[in-house]
Amino acid sequence: MHRDPADPPTTILIKAEAGRDGIGVFLVENRGPAPVSAEATISRFADSAGREVRLEVRFEPPVVALAPGEQTVVRVAASVEESLEPGVRYLATVTLPGVSEIGIPLAVRRRPPIVSASPEVAGPAASEPTPSRPRRTVKKPAEPATTRRRPRKAARNGT
Repeated sequence: MHRDPADPPTTILIKAEAGRDGIGVFLVENRGPAPVSAEATISRFADSAGREVRLEVRFEPPVVALAPGEQTVVRVAASVEESLEPGVRYLATVTLPGVSEIGIPLAVRRRPPIVSASPEVAGPAASEPTPSRPRRTVKKPAEPATTRRRPRKAARNGT
């Protein structure tokens, strides 16, 4: 299914906790009659108030080369820094000059850290390791021995 060029492109949202990489993907297609090749570029990231931030962004593949009618998926990884405010969207635009004239909106958002119960809240048992249960081994009942008895040889008397 192809997108109508009049429709705005869908925003790629990348979310991760501080210190981690967030991942997003987008599809690129060459609808032209000639091969194309371009390196993905990205604008500066800014929040809704216009405050700019610098983020490390990597594309895979770093250069998109497509024959006519060919398409590929581009993976984008953004390092989510501690300096980003949790829950705030930082927007930028990805472009592939010569492949597409339409910029792809990219949003990066820092997830709030996952909070676990502290020992003071949960009580002392929460900080103590849980004892492991001994493994219970189920033994198969022994099968009755099947031994053959040799018939006794008759005693030979010399008489």
